[in-house]
Amino acid sequence: MKPSMRVFAIFFLVATLFPTPSFAGRKSGLHMFVGTANQLTFPGTIRVGWYEWEAGMFHPTTYGMAKIFFFSPSLYTSLGFAATTQGALDLGLMGSIGFDYDLFWGLGLRAELFAVHSFNGFSTGVGILGLSYDF
Repeated sequence: MKPSMRVFAIFFLVATLFPTPSFAGRKSGLHMFVGTANQLTFPGTIRVGWYEWEAGMFHPTTYGMAKIFFFSPSLYTSLGFAATTQGALDLGLMGSIGFDYDLFWGLGLRAELFAVHSFNGFSTGVGILGLSYDF
């Protein structure tokens, strides 16, 4: 691994350890996100989360785990680790920014811009639109 990627990986690891602001606890307990990607593939993402952590399929070729950092009641960013299956299986880092707007009865409209960069040099970005549900 290149020294610059090593520093970047350490930054991601340290960033996920920091506590989040009080409104970041907006996700209470178990939640789920199902959506379509920018090529209208369905499912484009399927994620299950517990409070500010999420894991699952971020994109049809990317699986992983991320921590969500809300900086307003609806806007968030997330950082995490991912495994890409595009070509050879490889590990990488992911980041996203988006919104999760509550509609009614725990259902929400969620949109996100997602990017992943693997340690072998593969990188991709995608837009995701879908529904979230807070159990």
